[in-house]
Amino acid sequence: MKLSAFLPAFEIFSARPIRSLVLAAAVIAAVPQMQASLLRNYDLNGSLADSLGGNALTANGGTLGATGYTFGANQGLTLTGTGLANLGEYSIEMRVKLDSLRAFSGSPWIKLIDFKNLTSDDGLYSFDTDGNPNGTIVQFYPIGGTLDSFTPNQFANVVITRDGTTKQVVTYVEGFGQFSFTDFSDRAVFSNNIIHFMRDDAATGFGEAGSGSLDYIRIYGNALTANEVANLPAVPDAASTLGLLGLALAAFVGVRRMVAVRR
Repeated sequence: MKLSAFLPAFEIFSARPIRSLVLAAAVIAAVPQMQASLLRNYDLNGSLADSLGGNALTANGGTLGATGYTFGANQGLTLTGTGLANLGEYSIEMRVKLDSLRAFSGSPWIKLIDFKNLTSDDGLYSFDTDGNPNGTIVQFYPIGGTLDSFTPNQFANVVITRDGTTKQVVTYVEGFGQFSFTDFSDRAVFSNNIIHFMRDDAATGFGEAGSGSLDYIRIYGNALTANEVANLPAVPDAASTLGLLGLALAAFVGVRRMVAVRR
């Protein structure tokens, strides 16, 4: 979360101690709620480690740089041991950029997330449905998808959620809901506790894969609501959480001092 989001609070602290106290309390209360369901946080800033202490990602080639991971066709990332209590209930968020809307084989399909350990064609894809070089859609094959989502060489925030009780799957791009369906066949349930990112499956000869970059990956233990997805850019990592708590505590101490002076 950007610190600038809290700068107006300092003006409030100087004039309205009661409101400042309420705001500080709200910040302290909100941080645990924002972080409660976050299970895995991969910043990909020079490391494949989970900042929350879970299993690290494995790179299948590609280049890990200081600010992200760059991959060629089928040089994606694999997570073994997701940490999910229910392999059919989760939210996965990733910020991804595609170099082209076509796979290296010329296919209009590029697989983003594989759910069945590379044994099934089912999964989350970018699909260049009309051959438009300026836009494509996110689709869960073979169910469907809608709306232009990707522009080549530009990052997009992609989220997929699945509710383990209702079996409802929803995809989002840049915080907006794109497509939803009821997953009666469990196509979006992970097999063998393994997730593959940006890798195609054996069912299509590994031909539906593209090149690009990943900025980060986050995995949550529940199906986030549309409102929560819309506010995901404000979810801090572990270090930012501590910073927010420190800011809130400093605000609280400042309020106490102001109240003491006024007595």
